[in-house]
Amino acid sequence: METPESGSLTLIGAGGEVAVFFDAGSQQVVKLCGPPARCRFGWLIHREASGTLTLTPGDLDGVLDRLSLFESLFPSGISIDCIGEEDAFLIFRQPFILGRHPTVAELDGHMRSQGWAPHREPCSGETLERLTWKKGSYLVTDIRPENALIAASTGAIHPIDFIVAGKEIA
Repeated sequence: METPESGSLTLIGAGGEVAVFFDAGSQQVVKLCGPPARCRFGWLIHREASGTLTLTPGDLDGVLDRLSLFESLFPSGISIDCIGEEDAFLIFRQPFILGRHPTVAELDGHMRSQGWAPHREPCSGETLERLTWKKGSYLVTDIRPENALIAASTGAIHPIDFIVAGKEIA
């Protein structure tokens, strides 16, 4: 059987933030994001002057910071492939994880086992209101089964697309 070459991409999904491709040759997921999307480069957690949390469309610098923070909190092997000329787009990669999405209960148990706790405070929007967790001075939101995978090989839960914020927000 012939192995596919790296660079041969198959579209496997597209959400509010990114178009997701599978690179069979490298066994990685390739994610493309950029300003044509409503959220530009991805959503960022922002605290308004009133103290209310909100999700705002991110610029390139903010999303690079978000990806770096995500990688420090939930190591996943993210690597930056390419930044388009004049910040037209961003392409990054993560290892492909064969598995299934966890149930809400499984994801809840995983987050609690890692020291995260559900967090409620004044905010705008259902995502921040229902899907936000806190650990120390960090917040994560969009904690839902679609944004995590349980690896078939190990049974471990792997966050793949949480929205994170650090000390400047919490």
